[in-house]
Amino acid sequence: VKDPGYIGRPESRQQDDLFVHSDSNLIVIAVFDGHDSGNGKIASGVVKKSFHQDLVENPDIIDSIRDDLINAPIYLAKVFKNANDRLKHALKQLYEEKDKIVTEEKGYPVYQDGSMKRIIRGGTTASIAIILDNKFLISANVGDSSIFLCGENVSTITETGITSTFELEEVTDNYAIMSPGHSPDDISEYKRIKKYGEENGIEKPISNIFDGVPVGVAEGKPCFVETENGLTKNKTGFYHKNVRGEFACLIKDPESGTMLAMTRAIGDF
Repeated sequence: VKDPGYIGRPESRQQDDLFVHSDSNLIVIAVFDGHDSGNGKIASGVVKKSFHQDLVENPDIIDSIRDDLINAPIYLAKVFKNANDRLKHALKQLYEEKDKIVTEEKGYPVYQDGSMKRIIRGGTTASIAIILDNKFLISANVGDSSIFLCGENVSTITETGITSTFELEEVTDNYAIMSPGHSPDDISEYKRIKKYGEENGIEKPISNIFDGVPVGVAEGKPCFVETENGLTKNKTGFYHKNVRGEFACLIKDPESGTMLAMTRAIGDF
């Protein structure tokens, strides 16, 4: 449970949400860290409701996973997509109820503000852990809300005990990080975004930069530098974002000017 934010500063208010469901055959733990001072709390609330609907209220997806465990990522991808679609609809409806004209441009939902068009902002992370039939632990996430498996002798769990579509970043005797961080300084994320841009003819690719731009510098130091000898990662940024000594970093969209501290999120269209 986090601090609700500073009194008198609405932009700093708590924007997280969560739910825990538990019965004899199913446990679902879900955390959503909303961002954007205006719509972050709305985003986390809408996405929480969507996940609860798909994983708890409606048994179809859980039953599909139970019957076809190897394809769990496909069924869970549908849960994440549903949440993203429902959030876009909710945000557009919110501004329409404020008598704003809402359209989409280049995939961005925008509203008319006088003579200006402004992007509807707001998004959230989503991290879930599912314990199915007291036998299987399944985790999935978008964004940087980490999932930890904690306990004794975690490093001795066999591959059939921890099966994932990504390589576990950190495993010790006492814990394992079960979720990729989707950080702008992750080389696999950098390559994924670059490949997407090339395949879709995007002329202005997203920039991966370290946060904390010094005064007078227009662009943050890039997380990666491409040279004739290959891709090089800059090892130092401007300040640490957590106790693990990881440097704060951002992605910057040249089309909208939007900056985000993670490469994937629900919302942030």
